[in-house]
Amino acid sequence: MAKGVAHDADVRHRAKVLAVLLVSTVADVLALILGLN
Repeated sequence: MAKGVAHDADVRHRAKVLAVLLVSTVADVLALILGLN
């Protein structure tokens, strides 16, 4: 049971990290596009 909860938290943490990376990447790309225009 505890193992499943720990795994769940790990997956959630990884998803959060990926989401943050994705958002910052998109923000950088948008800034580049806006800067070029």
